[in-house]
Amino acid sequence: MKRVKSPDIKTGVWIDLDNAIVVKMAGEKEPVVTEIDSSIETRVRFPGEGKRFARFGNTFMNDEEKKERRLHQQLVKYYKKIVSLIEDSGYLCIYGPGKRKLELQHYLENESHFHGRLMSCANAGKVKATHFAGKVVSYFGGDEFREIRKRKERIKKWCCRRVILTLSYSKLMGKLC
Repeated sequence: MKRVKSPDIKTGVWIDLDNAIVVKMAGEKEPVVTEIDSSIETRVRFPGEGKRFARFGNTFMNDEEKKERRLHQQLVKYYKKIVSLIEDSGYLCIYGPGKRKLELQHYLENESHFHGRLMSCANAGKVKATHFAGKVVSYFGGDEFREIRKRKERIKKWCCRRVILTLSYSKLMGKLC
């Protein structure tokens, strides 16, 4: 029985603090565009808030840490939504105007099943979903992607050969000792 290789799923992500656009391509099919709303509260005002600090006796309390923790938790939730859409991708490129693309890149590097899948992380201004889909199609059809993919495949083969040689060497040494 022949094994049928599934087509590589290529995914492009445009991310900002407000929303994310995910474009997935499987083989030669039309790209599927999905938009994700971040639901991150950028300007939060708590009821009764008047000053940037509160005074309790001789102690001054600052609520900045609370706001930063809340923002961090919302960002992690946002990144998990994105990861749930792109976890079956074979190749991945990330675009965006701000630092969120780099934070997503670091988040993905900490996820064990995304090692070696990230192909590029680049700046891109605010775009519409249709324009971004065209950009992703042109990137994955271009020479830059092919060169990066070939380089990564060579490195992967070299690492596999090195592991096999190391294992065979350790078996040989185990027999001799």
